[in-house]
Amino acid sequence: MVDLHMHTTYSDGDKTVKEILKMCEERKLEYISITDHNTCKQYNDKAMKESIFTGRIIRGTEQNAVSQGRNIEILGYNVDTDIINEWCKKY
Repeated sequence: MVDLHMHTTYSDGDKTVKEILKMCEERKLEYISITDHNTCKQYNDKAMKESIFTGRIIRGTEQNAVSQGRNIEILGYNVDTDIINEWCKKY
């Protein structure tokens, strides 16, 4: 099973990274991506180094944007978290 769109307390989620990783492990998910809004800080969380989740983590983000005058959200996967965090800080 796969879940490639979830949020933590780094954006509008109500669970910490540790809680999310534990839930995903309990559900035996094979692939996950934590796609917090306009950040990749979740991937620097100490829980990511604790070997809580044994499946594969695809680094992701959900970015807000405007296209043709409309607000949209773009999911990005396999991203360079440092570039995303720097870009979000700048803009």
